Amino acid sequence: MLKRTNTIFLSNFLSNFLSTVFSLLLAAAVLLLPVFSASAQDIESLEDEAVAWLQEFIRIDTINPPGNEYRAVDFYAKIFEAEGIEYETAESAPGRGNIWARLEGGDAPGLIMLQHTDVVPADEEFWTIPPLSGDIRDGYILGRGTRDMKGLGITQLASFLSLHRSGRPLNRDVIFLATADEEAGGYFGVGWLIENRPDIFEDVGFLLNEGGGGSRNGDEIVFSTEVTQKVPVWLRLNAVDTPGHGSSPRPNSSVTRIVRALSTILENPLPPRAIPPVAT
Repeated sequence: MLKRTNTIFLSNFLSNFLSTVFSLLLAAAVLLLPVFSASAQDIESLEDEAVAWLQEFIRIDTINPPGNEYRAVDFYAKIFEAEGIEYETAESAPGRGNIWARLEGGDAPGLIMLQHTDVVPADEEFWTIPPLSGDIRDGYILGRGTRDMKGLGITQLASFLSLHRSGRPLNRDVIFLATADEEAGGYFGVGWLIENRPDIFEDVGFLLNEGGGGSRNGDEIVFSTEVTQKVPVWLRLNAVDTPGHGSSPRPNSSVTRIVRALSTILENPLPPRAIPPVAT
């Protein structure tokens, strides 16, 4: 197997896995429909399509840097056009593409299915297969981004298309939003869209994104829900001391002061603090 990779387990429990994820996304959409139930035949069809889509998506190089997320935009645009779904795209910089589509519904606060299409680099030295292969082996789809987050992105796509194909009225707008640059700061993705296309987020009350997790215990599939994440604290340290020269370093200098300060931070971690959404 791989020394380091991302995988999605597919083999014996593929049907249950995708069916469960579709159901969770539809349920998490906060009563998107007064009544909604996809038939077993519809789910089975989407499962087959989802596997093929994910394999194709993994093979599209959107490693960030440089991103080249326009390739993902082209991938999704092709699917939306085949489904007769209107969509919009925007480039925040050359090659940094974003795409979104909307299923219009009633007046209830809208819901966004948010994903990022870029992935982190993959050093082939640590892989036993090409990182962008998308091959299925021993019940797994293999490749960079299967978990973070092209796998969930395709699950969102399948859920979005399930709603569209059903033809049933929604009580709120549902927006599919695939963005660039999450792995390197987000400025060319969500950050840029908030500043330049705030209309996407108007009247939206709910957002489904990556997070949580899933595991398998025998024949049971368990999904966990993530309600918050630990956020970073950025510090700027300035130290002043007697200047010196690298050829004859001083025992005390601004550099050693910084090193000692960093060591103090490392050796004295802040205690965990549960904020209200987690504590309650």
